Amino acid sequence: MTIAIATLKLSTRSMLLAALCSAVLASGGCKSTSNTEIAEPVAAKNYTQPLAPGVNPLRKVEDQAVYRRLLEASYSADDPLLLEASKRAAEWFRKPSAKGFFPVAGITFDRAQASVDALLEILKTNPSQSQYVASVMDQFDLYESVGWDGSGEVLFTGYCAMDFDASRTRSSEFNFPLYTRPADLVVDEKTGKVLGQRVGNTTRPYPTRREIEESGMLAGTELVYVRSPLDAYFIQVNGSAKLWLEDGSVMYLGYSGTNGREYTGLGATMIKRGIVDPSRVGLPFIRDYYKAHPQEVLDMIRDNDRYVFFTAYESSKWPAGSLGYRVTEKRTIATDKDVFPRGGAVIVDTRIPTFGRTFEPFTQLMFDQDTGGAIKAPGRGDLYMGEGAAAGLIAGRQYQEGRLYYLFLKESTLQADAGARR
Repeated sequence: MTIAIATLKLSTRSMLLAALCSAVLASGGCKSTSNTEIAEPVAAKNYTQPLAPGVNPLRKVEDQAVYRRLLEASYSADDPLLLEASKRAAEWFRKPSAKGFFPVAGITFDRAQASVDALLEILKTNPSQSQYVASVMDQFDLYESVGWDGSGEVLFTGYCAMDFDASRTRSSEFNFPLYTRPADLVVDEKTGKVLGQRVGNTTRPYPTRREIEESGMLAGTELVYVRSPLDAYFIQVNGSAKLWLEDGSVMYLGYSGTNGREYTGLGATMIKRGIVDPSRVGLPFIRDYYKAHPQEVLDMIRDNDRYVFFTAYESSKWPAGSLGYRVTEKRTIATDKDVFPRGGAVIVDTRIPTFGRTFEPFTQLMFDQDTGGAIKAPGRGDLYMGEGAAAGLIAGRQYQEGRLYYLFLKESTLQADAGARR
């Protein structure tokens, strides 16, 4: 959902953005939210390859040794961030609108909700590792993502929360607007899916980014202004931002909808046009190229049909994921919500960067609480790394393959619980 960089001096923020955007600018892609853009690896694996018709994105893991290893490795003793994320997941399932998003991948709403509630009860007891493993294996089945090609391989990128300078009023310095959600945007009340633009008594596809910007159709709905169209684009890519306003105040900007059009990364467009090699794409190159060719870069930005609208959030609720709840550092993952059941508990098995040049194992219990414009298909996942300088540096280097697993209560457990309630 976002990419943020903490309260820092402008020069420091710029340096961190440079490090971060090597992962943010190449070719892929917060809801709201997590829009981490990535370069296609040398092997040209199509991690966003759509799921074949009729294929379930999840398959049950039958190997109990694998199951046990993952639970042991992901065990955390009395972690407040884990409890925080699990409580927010449970709260989301209590919203009346949550039922409208199921069934997905063969998982019903009742099973998904009961699974999160049961796992939360286990975590509240602060069990030992052996108790945790025994309880989860006794009550839950483990399902694996089929990955991008059926092998189970998933690409994990990282995102965090980003900040920019901005102004509530237009000026020569701050001249590029971010807009509130337009009144003519029509969405499905249950799923939030964009249905189009209301025109009289009919609905048509909402205009593309290029059509929106070149027509000036959103004039009068400006929320805030930033320094450049590139800054505006980065904020749209990430779906939220912390804005340091010219009057000294702070605005927490969050996602309020999109035009429902397809997403295309700026870096991907530059690579496709032969402007830059995939190994060189990143913020320093983009910034320099923009200074030399501003109109050309603006034209490439407009090749991305997706357009994001914003609203101001309370600081306590920011940054928010696509479920409408605050995301949690290293406990929230963004996935494709057209593929995977939202809100559920997952185990991510991959590697993440250290503060040196190495990577370390990362087998972590997380919650599926976010999505993103380029986080598509069963072969992609985006890990929320938090706020601040450290999170920015880690998120910017996160680009690792791994495996993605979901925990759902066994059908026998569900039936036993239902019988006990009767």
